[in-house]
Amino acid sequence: MEEKAFEFLKSFLNIPSPSGFEQPAQKFFAEYVRDCVDKIEMDVHSNVIATKNTEGKPKLMLAAHCDEIGLMVNYVTEDGFIYFVPIGGVSPYRLEGMRVFIYGPKGRVPGVIARKPIGLRAENHQEKPARFQDLWIDIGARDKKDVLSVVNIGDPITIAAEFQQLRNNCITARGLDDRLGVFVLAETMRRLKNEKIEPAVFAVSTVQEEVGSRGVWGVAYRLKPDVAIVVEVEHASDHPDTEKQVMGEVFLGKGIGFNRGSNINHHLNTMLIETAEKENVPYHITAVPGPTPTDASVIHIIREGVPCSVLRIPLRYMHTPSEIVSLDDVESAIKLLAAFIRRLDVSRKFIMM
Repeated sequence: MEEKAFEFLKSFLNIPSPSGFEQPAQKFFAEYVRDCVDKIEMDVHSNVIATKNTEGKPKLMLAAHCDEIGLMVNYVTEDGFIYFVPIGGVSPYRLEGMRVFIYGPKGRVPGVIARKPIGLRAENHQEKPARFQDLWIDIGARDKKDVLSVVNIGDPITIAAEFQQLRNNCITARGLDDRLGVFVLAETMRRLKNEKIEPAVFAVSTVQEEVGSRGVWGVAYRLKPDVAIVVEVEHASDHPDTEKQVMGEVFLGKGIGFNRGSNINHHLNTMLIETAEKENVPYHITAVPGPTPTDASVIHIIREGVPCSVLRIPLRYMHTPSEIVSLDDVESAIKLLAAFIRRLDVSRKFIMM
């Protein structure tokens, strides 16, 4: 990966972006791709649409969500301890002892998630998993007034875990689900910067996916795409205590994933797989019989319906502060998506008969 792209990825992953508070990440994405596209827009929900070849046909929507799971300030005690609620699919079980950042009106405030020490709990409660109401954040405040001088009710919170490079071209970060997908969109547009293409391409960094794919509804309705591809992550099954008979075979560093199921257009999937084979991009297929838990489940049924597919990057430890992916798979996704766009023209039909 070239240095400019790698430095963007590191910075992008370190920016806080909990659902509903995506604006800093969205501005960063918009500035990065501005010189690669014909137009940049941000809508009322903070979706960013980067458009290339506006009048081209067919209209291809690429989508990936920039929001991450997180926490939110909910209550402050008179003694200056902060209680919180989850944003998206956060498990309370693994939060005890985590360091956090609260994004208050005056800037970032560090703190620690705490719980009554195990030695002080009643004997029949010592091994019980934590609930959110059992946890609080300690910022070292003197009292409630001290807290409220730097923190407001409703401020977003992220775990204080930042980008790290691991062995064998792997990386770990908070929020790879799914700012990694947005990165793939950005790099795809950069690769096509000086190329003439047939389709109009709308690369959309969406918001609020982690709270029900709420951001993509309006932008997909307005764009009226002829075809759509969502770039997402998927659970890897190459680590201990996984069941391949349930999850399928999904390995880091061995290629991108395609879903098969009711949410997926078969003709579009076939074209993507043919492109992968032509470009020597490794891939695997997983079964998803119902709607995918992605923005594709929304785009798929907008207006009279949109042919959709999902391009997936294997990821370990989803919805933790230390998700892991292989940059080899990221490169495969970018290569495939750029090659697919070069091949796409109005002769392609996606009606399933």
